[in-house]
Amino acid sequence: MNAKEDRGSATVLVLGFAAMVVGLGLVGTARTTAILARHRVERAADLTALAAAEQIGRTGDPCLAATRIATANHVSVDRCAVTLDASGRTGM
Repeated sequence: MNAKEDRGSATVLVLGFAAMVVGLGLVGTARTTAILARHRVERAADLTALAAAEQIGRTGDPCLAATRIATANHVSVDRCAVTLDASGRTGM
């Protein structure tokens, strides 16, 4: 091999390495976005359940409170059913 045949090979290696770095960056960004979306949905579900639970035993409607909090967090409530123990015990 002489110098003329080897000319430009470093450019190909640098471009390949750069493509690999960009690809890894895109994969990392996609993974981070998915994790953040999961956390957002989990937070909204927890807040919605807490809002409904807070209304149990009060004059307010638990499903209405849950829907209001869900809407504020840009999610929706598919169904809402409040089932209470017939004995009225709180579990404590």
